[in-house]
Amino acid sequence: MLSLIQEEAFSSTYKRALTNDLISSEDTSIIFFDTDKLEEKLQYLKTLFPESTHAIAIKSNPLIVNLKTILEYGFSLEAASMEEIELAKAAGAENHQIVFDSPVKTTTEIQLLAEQLKGIHVNANCIEELDRLKILQDHVVGLRINPLVDPGSPDHLSVSRSSSKFGVPISLENEIIQAALDYDNVQCLHVHIGSQIDDLNSLPIALERILDLARIINQRAGFKKIHTIDLGGGFPVNYQLDSVLGMEQLRENILRRTPQLFSEYKTITEFGRFPNAHTSWMVSEIEYELSYTTPKTIMVHLGADSFVREIYSFQEKHRKFILSGKDYSIKKGQETAYQIGGPLCFGGDFLSRNCLLPKVEKADKLVIADVGANTFSLWSRHCSRAFPKVIAYSKDKMEIIKSRESYTDIINFWS
Repeated sequence: MLSLIQEEAFSSTYKRALTNDLISSEDTSIIFFDTDKLEEKLQYLKTLFPESTHAIAIKSNPLIVNLKTILEYGFSLEAASMEEIELAKAAGAENHQIVFDSPVKTTTEIQLLAEQLKGIHVNANCIEELDRLKILQDHVVGLRINPLVDPGSPDHLSVSRSSSKFGVPISLENEIIQAALDYDNVQCLHVHIGSQIDDLNSLPIALERILDLARIINQRAGFKKIHTIDLGGGFPVNYQLDSVLGMEQLRENILRRTPQLFSEYKTITEFGRFPNAHTSWMVSEIEYELSYTTPKTIMVHLGADSFVREIYSFQEKHRKFILSGKDYSIKKGQETAYQIGGPLCFGGDFLSRNCLLPKVEKADKLVIADVGANTFSLWSRHCSRAFPKVIAYSKDKMEIIKSRESYTDIINFWS
């Protein structure tokens, strides 16, 4: 059964890290990564979609330990850049365990794929790209289709509108079919309609349209030319509820609309947020309390550097708690409204404008839950602040997997 990291675990894990001397005075903020929770999510995916190859999106959480755990579980990785391919290789991925989805592949990168990275699954973003990819004779090539469905995602996360930069609009059906027939290495159709999908019927509708295309292509080719369907990802994560949203309804909806999908085609998924979001949490020192603002403001060491999307799109979604500076327990009791100000030097750097929290006292800390996907992986260099230390833990083990950036690291980055 899927579950969130419970409140008491924030307290016990922080105390455990202190006992193990893993926290120093310079650690104004820390990322904690629960590897058991990641394995729970991976097992869930494997059980619910046993037929599929699961290529977890590197962009959601590129920590090497995270990628290694995913690979050790028998999963694959989805890379959106050549740099992410290098991360996958550093984590131990074989070529056949990588799906490459960059929408701006260069001729140099494609030549490298042809010569040194044979066996990688490569998805083209547009028909124009297929002419460059024709040299890839040792790869399965997919063509991304925009099915023109409304996933109910927030505007900045929806990629299935007519104005989208991703995929060939399905309205160009004849051009898609001809391209698939013209290029021998096109053997897959790829679809990804957005992130934080609100309508769980939207992906099944998209897949129904994609399978109609595949059927026509295969009929005209005279053999099963399209043998793989890449479903993409985008399943939503709930950040404010006390439970994890499961995928059973999504699978049921897919099978209702496309009962032949898993039996007639090889399938690939590209989930990222779902397996990663609930695996990690952050803790920050509360450096100051400003009593002259309305409401009062607590100043912390995490803001738009870690929560780029949330702050710039005015979305407050993460559960927040106060860790007592006295005994490191999660504080309870009467709540007070606070603004939570981040450390960056611009007026919009607020994690919250009105967050109800127990009364903050000296040495208390702020805990922010469910940060394992698309938070610190979008780290901003504004104000050149150090990326925090990362502590990974399981029932049996706890260790620093990434040290806090030093001043030298920052200088080297900008040199």
